This record gives sequence, structure tokens and C-alpha cells, in this order.
Amino acid sequence: MNVIPMPGKIKTKTGTCVLDEKTAIILDQDKPLISLEGPLLLTDTLAQAVCRRPVLTRSNKPGGNAIFLTLAGTADAQSYKMAIDKNGVTITGDGLPGLFYGIQTLRQMIAEYGAELPCCAIADAPDFPVRGFYHDTTRGKVPKLETLFELADKMAYYKLNHLELYVEHTFTFAEMSDVWAGSDPLTAEEILRLDEYCKKRHIDLVPSLSTFGHCYHLLCSKRREHLNELDIKASELPFYFYDRMAHYTLNCSDAGSFKLVEEMIAKFSPLFSSKYFNICCDETFDLGTGRNAAKAEKHGKVRLYLDFLEKIVGAVRKQDKIPMLWGDVVLHEPDLIPEFPKDAVALNWDYSAECKSRPCEPFAQNKIPFYVCPGVHGWNNFFNNINVACENIWNYAAAGRKNGAIGFLNTDWGDYGHVNLFYNSMHGMIYGAAVAWNIDAAKDTAAFDKAFSALELGINSTAAVDIARAISAASSINWGNIVRWYESVRRGETETESSKKITAPADYGKLSASIRKLEKLIPALTLKLTAAKTSPLNVRELITGARGALLMHRIAQSVCRRDKALARQTADDIRFFEKDFSEVWHCRNKPSEYYRIKETLLGMAVMLDVIC
Repeated sequence: MNVIPMPGKIKTKTGTCVLDEKTAIILDQDKPLISLEGPLLLTDTLAQAVCRRPVLTRSNKPGGNAIFLTLAGTADAQSYKMAIDKNGVTITGDGLPGLFYGIQTLRQMIAEYGAELPCCAIADAPDFPVRGFYHDTTRGKVPKLETLFELADKMAYYKLNHLELYVEHTFTFAEMSDVWAGSDPLTAEEILRLDEYCKKRHIDLVPSLSTFGHCYHLLCSKRREHLNELDIKASELPFYFYDRMAHYTLNCSDAGSFKLVEEMIAKFSPLFSSKYFNICCDETFDLGTGRNAAKAEKHGKVRLYLDFLEKIVGAVRKQDKIPMLWGDVVLHEPDLIPEFPKDAVALNWDYSAECKSRPCEPFAQNKIPFYVCPGVHGWNNFFNNINVACENIWNYAAAGRKNGAIGFLNTDWGDYGHVNLFYNSMHGMIYGAAVAWNIDAAKDTAAFDKAFSALELGINSTAAVDIARAISAASSINWGNIVRWYESVRRGETETESSKKITAPADYGKLSASIRKLEKLIPALTLKLTAAKTSPLNVRELITGARGALLMHRIAQSVCRRDKALARQTADDIRFFEKDFSEVWHCRNKPSEYYRIKETLLGMAVMLDVIC
């Protein structure tokens, strides 16, 4: 059975249930009227299988050859039971979410078996009560509202129930046009509409706002650069992707910093119906290195961090929200973990395959509620590393379950301009959904790939996913490597120093081997995806991402070899790729900060022409 997530208990029975044009979908009239979102989705799915839109009605009798939807318990329970026999289908939700999730399982079964379903009994419930996806909308790519609706639909289909959109500067704060100008930010109306759309699908849309570190655009504003921990005139400096990632933390000793954060939280919070608010507060790299250096020397950086954190948490409490924040900073000094805000949820992230750099035990031992947060490994890449992603996701979920994590939040970051396209992250997102619901079953990645291929690509073979995994394994250079080389040249570093940003001389052979493998794998992936029964745009994003991965290796080769003919050909390849990539990018995203990617790609081409 190709179902994602795999149900907890399945008891197979003999025989089949044959649905037809007379099959009705019946809502139990003896129970409160449920939301119609799930039943309507099921109606659409069944209509494709029987070539006729079924009747949707209410009754207290299941009826012959019908799909009967009923409730058995509390409003918030996520468990459900399903019984399929020759007389029809009954889904009993232990709560409204449970009934919705049972409907998704049935929709997937219809997608696989059509109108003739195998008789069985299913009892199902999630391992993690919160199963989330965290999507970066600030590092250069702001999705269209239709794309965010598509994301919510995909999440609901696979039983995810928590969504966060990462915002540093990409929201239209009325008094901050100098911060968000040129980024095509999210609007209040878009968030309100997305919040309503998510609620119908039992997804909690949680606000996520950078309020301490990662305030690049905020502190590059002429009006606010004085609030920077670094004593610099940031508004006069050129843009670098690296600087946006590595610097620009608020001066925690300036009263203006907290006033600004408090105002942003007060204006952002009311747009969300969620009881949570993620204030981020991660990677405060510059803290104590500039205007607060003396205080950091006397009291310690983490002490400065916790004092300012308590103020931000207070601003969230004033909005009657529960604060959430990334847990990396306090882990630097475990003795201070007991001072972590008691009513806050720690988001403990670790993106290594083994998940050993940020353990869960310190939060568990101090009775701090926490989520485990792995990632889909698309950042810095045109093509996601799905091999590392799967290991990272499963291992961190296992560590979370062992230590009592209350949630699972799978992350999709956009470092260095967010060049990884929407559909390239779907394997990782959906695998995260499988793991968070049924971690033991999801350990079998071969079975998952089979189900993913069937449900997402419409292919009864894992060949395409196998090739995608091979592309991940073959890649040794990514977009981040190439951007750091390009920006080091712009900063005036020597040829020797800038080349080190790409690869060491000892790795030249590995680079050539990667290129040879990718040159064979990408045409093979293209051939397999011609049979895919999925959106042509999904296929185009996958192929474009793979082509981008190969191009990064060719740029690295050109820089390292200093071969004129090779460099000239690669420069031409960059220009043609940028044209194609731009077309794909704008299908699902606003223009946002694509211009930065375009300038960078075309600037790389010019640098290679100089080599010529």
C-alpha cells in the first residue's frame, strides 16, 4: 500500500470494496456538522475515480456502498479508524483533525487503487502531535499566494499541521518601506487569507519574525543603522550574500532596539490566529563584538543574550501568544539553560546527518518543552541533497522521541538567495511528514521512495528518485561555494585566496569525477521524468535544479583550471541557464529579490570572460 505517512496499524482482509457512480459520501447527522473541507476534497478525488461527482449528504445511516464519515471523540484528537469492506467505507475520527487525516488516507488509497479498494481495517495516530514545515520567505524568494495555497494543500495531504514562514524584512510594515522596498514582501491580506486557508486544513500558521540576529535589511537602512551591534555605516556598504547570512545583530543595549522589536511584534501578531509566535533569536553572531564588547567581556555574551531575550518574550506575552525561539545560542553555555524562559518553546535545530552537534538532553533535563528541527537540505543548492536530508530527518526525530520532544519542525532555508526551487524540497518535506507521523515505518526509505514515486510522480518505479539520490551523492560543489568565490573576488582578494572558497587543489580530481557523473545522471533523470504524471512545472523545477548543480561544478572547474576555452563555454552556459532559471523562478514566486541572483550569475559569467 503506497500511503504517506504509513498508518500505524493495518489489518488486511479478503475481498475488495468497489466504488461506483452511485457511491455517496455521507456525513453522520447525529454528530455536529463537520467542516466540509475534507469531505469536498474527498468528493473531488472520488469523482476522478468513478467519472462522476458523488452525492455529498447527511444521514444517520451508512447506506450501501457509501463512504460514511463520523466522529467518536474530542474536537482536537488526531487519531482515526477506517473500515473498508465489500459494503463500503467508514471513517471514524476521534476528533475533527483525525477525521480529516482519515480522509487523506482514503484519498491516497483511491489514487493508488482507483475505485476498487482492498478490504482492511486501519487504526492510526501520530507519533508527534505537532508536525511542521518551516519555509524561508526572506532570503530572496517570496512565494506567490497561490504557491502558499499549494504548499498548504500538499502539507494537508500528508498530515502536516504546522506552518511557519520565515520573515526578516519581507512584510509590509507601514513605517518600514525603507526596509522591505524591492523585495515584493508578504502583505497583511495575504497572511490573513493564508491563515484562513490553513485553518480549514487543520494547519496552524505560526508567525516567525527575526527579532535579534539576522537583521541585515533592517540595519542596512539609513534610518536604523545606528541600532547595529557593529559600529559601521551599513547603509553605505555594498550588498553581499555572505554578510546577510553572517552579520547584523541588534544592539541589545540600545532602548531603540527593543522599542522597534516590540512595535513589529504588536503589528505582526494580530494577523495570525495561532497561539504561538516564533521570535527566532538564533545566530546572534555579532553580539558582544562591537558596541557591547565591554559588557560581553564582563558578563558574557549569553548573559547579554538572555537579558534581551526576556524583553522580547515579554512583548510576545503582551500579545497573548506563547513564545517560540531557536535554541542554539543557550546551548553554547549549558549552565544558563535553566534561565531559558519557562513558558517558551525551544526549537532545537541540527542539520548534520548524525544529529550530534545539538543534543536534546539539555532541554529535556531542564523540563523545557522543545521541538526537533532537521532540514530538507536545499540551502546553498540548486538541487536538494535528499540523502543527507533523510538521515538528518529520521535521526533527529528519533532523538526527539527518546527525549520527549513535543513537536517536529522540518526546515527549508534559502541561504545565499534561495535558489532551490519549490518542488525540489518536496521529497524532504514529505519524508518529514512520514517520519513525524510514524517514525518506525519511515525508517524504510526504500518503501517511502516507492510511495513518493507513486503518489507524487505517478510512476510505479523508484528509478527517478534513485537517480535524484545519485545526483545528490555525486555533487561536491554547491551554489554557496561559488557565491563565496565570486564575492571574495569582488572584495579584492587574491586569485589564490578566492579559489580556496571553492575547493582545495587536492580535490580537483573529485570535482572532475562529479562532473562526469552528473553529465550522465541528468539526462537519465530527464528521461525517467518524461513518464511522470505530475505537473510539468514540478518536472521542470527538478530538471532545472539538476542543471544548476552541474553548472556550479563547471564554474568551479573553470576557475581552478584557468582554461580559456572552458571558461568561455561556461560563461555562455551561465547566461543561457539564467534565462531558463528566471522563467521557472517566476512561475511560483514574486520577482522578489531575483535580481540579486541574476546579477550574481551574470557577474560570474563576466569574471569567467576575464579569465579568457
